[in-house]
Amino acid sequence: TNGPPQWTTFHIGQLIPWVDSNFNTIASKSGRAIAGLSMGGFGAMSYAAQFPNDFTSVSSYSGAVDDLNPAIEQVIEWSPVVENGAPGAIFGEPPSDVPGLTAVNPVNLAANLASYTHIAMYTGNGIAGPLDGSSNPQNGSDNIQEAVVQQANQTLNAKLNQLGIAHTFDDYGNGTHSWPYWNRDLQQDLPSIMSALAPATPTPPPYTPPPPPPSMTPPAGNVVANPGFESSTMSPWACS
Repeated sequence: TNGPPQWTTFHIGQLIPWVDSNFNTIASKSGRAIAGLSMGGFGAMSYAAQFPNDFTSVSSYSGAVDDLNPAIEQVIEWSPVVENGAPGAIFGEPPSDVPGLTAVNPVNLAANLASYTHIAMYTGNGIAGPLDGSSNPQNGSDNIQEAVVQQANQTLNAKLNQLGIAHTFDDYGNGTHSWPYWNRDLQQDLPSIMSALAPATPTPPPYTPPPPPPSMTPPAGNVVANPGFESSTMSPWACS
């Protein structure tokens, strides 16, 4: 790639250890979930497939989960231009970009997801749907992007089905590449994410020592029925 920032090194090698060191987390696979939208949906699914021992739940909302889809490949090629980079600065230009894309492509790495407790993908078809309207104005790119990621999600869904890996695939029909749908996706998916995570070990209550036993006061007087028993002669008994 085009040098720093090295996002995989940062997210997996630095950010996760920092979180576990500074918060009361379950610092293992059973206590971690990862999710993202659009290119973050690709990132979440790619990290999950590359590092299957680090997470137990992965979700993608309108994610570009097949980076070898021709349209997505073109976006990756030209995306560096947005930050004054050169085309192909991430993986190279087609066809030289194929090995790099394959190495991180969720479709190619799908078998690594077999150990996950929860896998979910949500996608629309790019046609204006129930959450589009005057408060959510759309343009052509929102529609085209969602139609493309729908294809990518269908490809990954077919691959997971072929491998027999259980997952949730919500191809919900009309909907564009926009925040109202991603908000809804997360709200619908969150209960399943939470149920996939290991329950936290309850913190035991602080130890409280038991109260001391009551003090014992010996009774007054000689309570032995036959005080001669305690004498040296043991009178009136005989011992053999």
